[in-house]
Amino acid sequence: MKLEGKHFAVGVKEARKAFRDHKVTAVYLACNAYEGVVEPLKELAEEAGITPDEEHTMRELGRASGIEVGAACVVVYE
Repeated sequence: MKLEGKHFAVGVKEARKAFRDHKVTAVYLACNAYEGVVEPLKELAEEAGITPDEEHTMRELGRASGIEVGAACVVVYE
């Protein structure tokens, strides 16, 4: 997963804002995140016609987005 040069939001709160304010093009949900946390984002993705990628861990998503901690989700937007 490459996020370099793309607009993206990290974390549930920022992801919800991205869905509200931008055209989201990709959704990454951590495979080891608590289901209750990521389920609302899964629903938003499905409503937008996007199949979430659930292949990465929280640690991998955090590193890919340039933060020192894990991330439950990352969304890419235009």
